[in-house]
Amino acid sequence: TPKSKRGLYGDQLCLAGNVGPLCSQCEDSPKHFRDTMTKTCMLCVDAEGPRSVPYVAIGIFVVVAALLVLALRNIPALEAFRERHKDFMWYANNHTTMSFVTCQIVINLSKVHESKGGSEYPQPLRD
Repeated sequence: TPKSKRGLYGDQLCLAGNVGPLCSQCEDSPKHFRDTMTKTCMLCVDAEGPRSVPYVAIGIFVVVAALLVLALRNIPALEAFRERHKDFMWYANNHTTMSFVTCQIVINLSKVHESKGGSEYPQPLRD
């Protein structure tokens, strides 16, 4: 491997614990995993707890909200309000959905770009 300007090459360019092509592997792979967002090798026991907790909480919230909507659906005053403001509610729903999806794309695009070896966003967009 050719030397870099600093005189380092190969695994010497990697963070401690990282080895291999593009520093993408951990030295002790069976006991470590590479966190692609932080670009570091972590012990399996150091890993965060289950990442499914937020998804379960969101699922429960959606189910409760859906049951609430079904329960309130038959109240005549709410039906009249919904009928009067049907167009506004449709537009608000679409704009909210588009804004949410756009934010997800912008946020996750930087993470994917960094995980593939790209640079971070400039300071005003990073925080």
